[in-house]
Amino acid sequence: MEKLVTGLIVGIIVSIIIIDHKGIAYQLAGIGETKPTSLAQLDLTYALSVVLITAVCTVGVYFFSHYITKKRIEAK
Repeated sequence: MEKLVTGLIVGIIVSIIIIDHKGIAYQLAGIGETKPTSLAQLDLTYALSVVLITAVCTVGVYFFSHYITKKRIEAK
């Protein structure tokens, strides 16, 4: 379980570092006496990229940890 959590944390950190997300924002003009506001929208390409990078990092950390554990057992 700790391998999966470690993989998720590493994946999220890597995706934040690799993908520079500025976001999509729409500017809404003020009507009447209201102030102009912006409405942010979720970018689905960004979300898919984060999920894929996180999944790859999770699988990578899991197999790397499994490989290290196997080598330690063989060394004894």
